[in-house]
Amino acid sequence: MAEIRSDIDVVLECVKCQLKSPTALHQSLMTLSGLFSSDEAKDYVRESGGLLYLYDLLRRTDFPNIKIATLFCLASATEKNVFSQTLLTQHGVFRVIHDSLHSVISSDKLRQAAVFLLLCLVANNSQSQNEARESGCLADLMGMFRYSSYGTQKLVSSGSSVITEARQFGLVTSALSVSINNPQNEENQRLCSTLLPHIFSLVMRVSEPQALCPVLSLVGVMVANNVFNQDRVKKCGGLDTLGSLLCNLSNRSTEEDCLTTAVQVVGALDSCLTDNEVNINKLGEVCGFGPLFSLLTPGLLSQQEQLQVVVTLSHVLQDNSGALAGVSAENYQQLVCLLTQAQDEELVKALKYVLHIIQDSECDKQTAQPEVKPNLK
Repeated sequence: MAEIRSDIDVVLECVKCQLKSPTALHQSLMTLSGLFSSDEAKDYVRESGGLLYLYDLLRRTDFPNIKIATLFCLASATEKNVFSQTLLTQHGVFRVIHDSLHSVISSDKLRQAAVFLLLCLVANNSQSQNEARESGCLADLMGMFRYSSYGTQKLVSSGSSVITEARQFGLVTSALSVSINNPQNEENQRLCSTLLPHIFSLVMRVSEPQALCPVLSLVGVMVANNVFNQDRVKKCGGLDTLGSLLCNLSNRSTEEDCLTTAVQVVGALDSCLTDNEVNINKLGEVCGFGPLFSLLTPGLLSQQEQLQVVVTLSHVLQDNSGALAGVSAENYQQLVCLLTQAQDEELVKALKYVLHIIQDSECDKQTAQPEVKPNLK
């Protein structure tokens, strides 16, 4: 650890001495960012005053490359470090990020670096989530997401512009997700729900899994435990879109990419359906629940992926006689077969719970049947 501290001190001193040499300063900042691979290093640069010095440098510099390197350095120093997050959770920091995202003259690299710092500050931090909203950073992210062209055309993986666009789209989507989830932030969820019509329009046009899966994950966290957003999904046609997509993907279960995307669709649907009988019934009208059982065909999914499908089934079937009526004896036997093969403890619990729901439903049906009196004549 002493060696790392010495390296940080030396490189920080280089940064301070190279303020009039942008090229050398840029190199020193990138070298410094590479030293923050441990919590001990992150703690040291914070405790020695280096973190606030870098923030001051970010505010004062007019060189775009230095801004990019400083943003990246700050992000590396705060990533997954609660104390460094707390120190930089200041309105001024978010204002600098907002200016970088909002300015029409900002380059893609500058925006990416700003989004990366925002992502590191907001993750698992409710105060930073609020700062992101109040400073306009969340609105900036929404605008970048809405106007991104990534995923709407056939991707050419070798094109540098596509790689840049993909990286930015992934960062923006991740930053949006952590701004509204873990911890759940209902105000940010509601603000981001204005993106839902655009998201479902995008889902209908996108075919590339690497673009589609992050969007589906965003839908899941945007709607989770939020009745208002669940209702908004239904009103903007999201259940029709997700249901149709699930049917299509489950019919192409021999393609690995389709299975991966299908599990993501199930996760998004789970958030839309949990504790919402109206949405469950609507999905039943769109595609039924057969695709969920199709995905549970032995050999298709890993046990962790099967768990997502089974948990969704439990939310669909619980206290819903209409959904339970669609469960066939074949479906029941399929779940029993999965239970005998399951090794994952959580999957075993989920399967037993779903089977219990179905068994209770059958018992209730038998109890409800009128008693047939024998004909004694």
